[in-house]
Amino acid sequence: MGKYQEVDCRNKLSSFQYFFYDYGRFHGNTVNILIHLTCIPTIVITSYLLTEFLSTSYFKISFNFGALILSTWGLLYLTKELFLGLVTIAEYVGIFYYLHGRDLSCCNFNHLQIVLGLFVTAWILQFIGHGVFERRAPALVTNLLLTINAPLFVNIEIFYYAFGYRKGDIDEAKKYIAQDIKNYLESGKSAKD
Repeated sequence: MGKYQEVDCRNKLSSFQYFFYDYGRFHGNTVNILIHLTCIPTIVITSYLLTEFLSTSYFKISFNFGALILSTWGLLYLTKELFLGLVTIAEYVGIFYYLHGRDLSCCNFNHLQIVLGLFVTAWILQFIGHGVFERRAPALVTNLLLTINAPLFVNIEIFYYAFGYRKGDIDEAKKYIAQDIKNYLESGKSAKD
């Protein structure tokens, strides 16, 4: 057991490949990946719904300030991967448009309780995924920008597995991801360190 050393690959990979590596090295466990594929969209959608609720109920403004925040994130997605950046933006705009003003009350729980319950549950599952299955702290611990890019990364993974999207680029990055995870595990670190 030695000191963890991140794989030195910044100059060996394209910008997209390094982006995929940098996020992917925190997500090597299949269960954790599946948790992320479900929970990242849940967190983004419930974040939007929470800011919509706060905007209209507490601040008494008709504009959802969360929409502005999420719009700036969309610009960041375009700098990482143009096509899937556009897909991710369109996906969430469509979901937000559909959910705008809808009351999600159900089973004696009001709208806010449902949204908060989903938001908190998704975050708890994310941390379980990292702590129990990945045994590594989440990417947000080292780089907040990676967290903001999570919705894009989820779509990259879906398109990679479903359609072979950017297969060569991602397969090359996955070699470095595997080495990074190996280095991390051999260093004796874990999520509880």
